[in-house]
Amino acid sequence: MADAFTFRALSIPYACLSLLLLVLALVVMLRRGNRATRAALVSIALLSLPWSAGMALGMCAIEADTVVFLARMYSGAVAFVGPALLFLFMALSGLLARQRWLLYATTLVALVCCLGTWFSDLIVIGAWQTPWGIWVARVGPAYLLLLAVIILPVVFGAILAERSMREQPSRAARLLIPWVAASVVLGGTDVAVHFGYGVYPFSVVPILAGLGFVLWHIQTRDFLQARGNGLDWPAAWELSLFVVMVPLVAIATWTASPRGLGGGPLLAVLLLVPLYGFMQTVLIIARRYLTQETPMGLEDEAMMALEEFAELVKEPEDEAEVGRLLAELLAEYGGLERAELYLLDEGGAWKRAMPGVPREVPVSSALTGWLRQQRQAVLERELFLRRLGRMRDHLVELFGELDADVLMPLVERGVMVAVVVGRTADSILGMDEHGLRLLREASRRAARALVYLSLFREAMERIELARELEVAAASRVTHEPGEQRNLYDLCEVIGYHHTNRQVGGHWWSSYELEDSRVVLVVGEVRGQGVPAALVSASVAGACETVLQVRGNAIEAVELLTLLDDAVRTVGAAQPYAMSCVVAVFDGRGVVLANAGYDAPLVCRRPAEGGREDQIVSLEAEGRPLGSPYAVAPVFHPQEIELAGNDIVLFYSGGFADLRCPEGEPYREQRLPQFLRRQARSSGGRVCRALIDDVSNHCVGPETVDEVRLSEDLTVVAVRLGSGRARRRRRSSAGGGDIVEPSAGAARLADAAPATQTTQALVAATISSATLPQQ
Repeated sequence: MADAFTFRALSIPYACLSLLLLVLALVVMLRRGNRATRAALVSIALLSLPWSAGMALGMCAIEADTVVFLARMYSGAVAFVGPALLFLFMALSGLLARQRWLLYATTLVALVCCLGTWFSDLIVIGAWQTPWGIWVARVGPAYLLLLAVIILPVVFGAILAERSMREQPSRAARLLIPWVAASVVLGGTDVAVHFGYGVYPFSVVPILAGLGFVLWHIQTRDFLQARGNGLDWPAAWELSLFVVMVPLVAIATWTASPRGLGGGPLLAVLLLVPLYGFMQTVLIIARRYLTQETPMGLEDEAMMALEEFAELVKEPEDEAEVGRLLAELLAEYGGLERAELYLLDEGGAWKRAMPGVPREVPVSSALTGWLRQQRQAVLERELFLRRLGRMRDHLVELFGELDADVLMPLVERGVMVAVVVGRTADSILGMDEHGLRLLREASRRAARALVYLSLFREAMERIELARELEVAAASRVTHEPGEQRNLYDLCEVIGYHHTNRQVGGHWWSSYELEDSRVVLVVGEVRGQGVPAALVSASVAGACETVLQVRGNAIEAVELLTLLDDAVRTVGAAQPYAMSCVVAVFDGRGVVLANAGYDAPLVCRRPAEGGREDQIVSLEAEGRPLGSPYAVAPVFHPQEIELAGNDIVLFYSGGFADLRCPEGEPYREQRLPQFLRRQARSSGGRVCRALIDDVSNHCVGPETVDEVRLSEDLTVVAVRLGSGRARRRRRSSAGGGDIVEPSAGAARLADAAPATQTTQALVAATISSATLPQQ
């Protein structure tokens, strides 16, 4: 065998290339990094090694038959270099999961070319000696197909990678791909030599340059995402197994051959199996106990930032704060330019925890359950490398919809509470092991913070519920949710209160004076909960005191002025605002005094000859009670004549915010239609029917008992002529129009203010109201 070769200096470049390819394979195998990138580079190096070594030996060959044999062997292996290079480009550009069919197709074509090279004379047909005295394989026309299998996948993969980098290109990555592609393309210059033209295959020069660039990029630009982590010790131990086993098997074979023990091969196989199994057992134990990743593997600066993050999220204000702090940490130390926190909804959707920029992504329960079981980062680059089955397509779609490179489930106490969605700063290299470890540790602390928020809110809700129950039990004037009906000689007053809480700031009261007039007061304190309930209860008590003291002498403006004093007294420490309306019904109509409350509506049957019911708005000016002004507000009364069976409707401000899912407002569209229908009804269920109509408009065909409206609603309807006894009204024929304030109204406007005795009683009534400190 040694007589078939002789040393020639022209083989040195290819021998150096073989050595560099071997170094590249060893460096990539021993360094930590992305598995897809490492697998592609190792495949390229090992598949190119037979070609470079075969070219070096062929230049040293003495006979042409030796060159033909070597050319056929390395040409079959080099056919797979094209798919391996395509694999590298797709791994770098993140297209491996989406375009894997292209990799399958090129690999199949390469297999056909490999078999054709080994078992036919279509590609390598002989050898010829160049003018420089070296033997080179002569190829046939089918050799062009082999070149196409190598070059076309590389060109196509470079185009795909360049397009994927247009959004966020990395300068180093943009230089790497054209350089490697140019080196491979220039490697085709030896085609002329193989067809019998030229003196030397100079393709080794650009290939050496490209290989040197790759090795330099691995060491300086973190091509394998191995920054700060050193060697991949499990891979080093794996390689050491073969280094130890090869001499052992060789020694066993050499010692067994002279003794006739099957020539040694059988003994070698018998030794290989148990030896390899024993070493693999040692390797598994070493991987399990000697390479445990802990937070101490982080750099000192990143570790300090992680500890600071843990302190900041111990008692966060809300989920948005946790997401913001997590995004800042990962952007500075984890290599993520965008990190968003998505919370899990009860319905299965993911909701972004970012105020002002809401987003909801529907995710199947199967996919959410799969992520919960992972408890580790899921990388888009590795979707194709893992055994995912049908789950792969759903994950690829989810990554595309979220425009993400990594998903990190946040699991605490076996419950998945949120997901971190990240986009890497370098779209080519992605996250390194350092960033993944930081993401994992930060996600654990973020999950604990979210669980703390959930438990804290649950505790606060229970405390608030207990306080509301105490206030509701102590405040007898607070109306219970539901319908309440008061029947007087003059009219019938029906009220309905719908709330989502035990207590609130809505209240209303009606009183019958000795002269048979009916006083109706409807108020609404801005806000909800215990403070609003205490204010409304105190003001309602003051209202009852005023009516008991003043009796028949009370007027609407006087009562509203006294209630303003009551609100200011209760809110001395912290101002409160209450919208309120006072209506005094007598035999002729109603006198209104309004303080920022929504204008009541009057629905009356048509006059003689009319067809449609009339809806009249009772507009009245006035600032809310307790408004922060130095000058006491002035309220102007309004007197309106009413006819028999007219309905006067008072409704709270929450009706203005009610809308259907399509955005159609209720008050402007549906409320007039409802009142026209109720004008001809008996009026026994006016308020309840209105709330049900609101529910039907905003939620669906369910009734109010079956849904929870977002707003607290109060509606009070007064129907004249339906009381215990009908009174003869002194209204003009036809009536029903809004009239200007009469002399009586002017008299009310000029009425004397409440006496000092009444004011003192009001102050005494509300002095016992103690509001909780905010």
